[in-house]
Amino acid sequence: MTPQAIRDGFDHLHDDSQMQSLANAARSSSEADYKAGGFFLTTVGRVQTPTLSIVVEREEKIRTFIARDYWEVKAEFIAAAGLYEGRWFDPNFKKNEFDPEARESRLWSGAQALAFQLLTLLRDLGVEDLTLPELTGGWEQKLAQIEQGQMARTEFMHEIALMTQQFVKRAKEYDSDTIPGDYATLSTPCPHCGGVIKENYRRFACSQC
Repeated sequence: MTPQAIRDGFDHLHDDSQMQSLANAARSSSEADYKAGGFFLTTVGRVQTPTLSIVVEREEKIRTFIARDYWEVKAEFIAAAGLYEGRWFDPNFKKNEFDPEARESRLWSGAQALAFQLLTLLRDLGVEDLTLPELTGGWEQKLAQIEQGQMARTEFMHEIALMTQQFVKRAKEYDSDTIPGDYATLSTPCPHCGGVIKENYRRFACSQC
């Protein structure tokens, strides 16, 4: 409010007839709030009531909220600019109105999270056959041939045994901390003991402590 605005207001005063409708609206609003509030034994208003509704709705959500465990798959990567953390996300994720807690990076099953780790392990061990859908297709085709008498069951099981032996052999040769791959050795020593920090498929770890 400026002095000039005050002067302009006094220079253009309205008479009672011009302001009567505004007065009626204000009085009606006040009476409506009073009567509605009196009926509900509380204060009710055009602003207060919607605000109260929002608060109540939020409180109901808090009281009915059920905590659920979820997993995220994260990994550290080496780039020219240094280390960075990457996080898996579902590129086909869509919001679900029935599950507002769903996120593109959340896995709701521990088994599902472990499955990602297992696939990474099998691929880096060179056991990619188990991760390919063609494996299931090939088995189904051979099972159909057995059913039709075109392939002997012993021949099929012999193939399975050979493949399993290869998988077991590679698994026995597996180092529990690393899997085959091109991993980095950091030039920066371990801050605790000064040892060499090496990368494995899970994390960066000191080779001494």
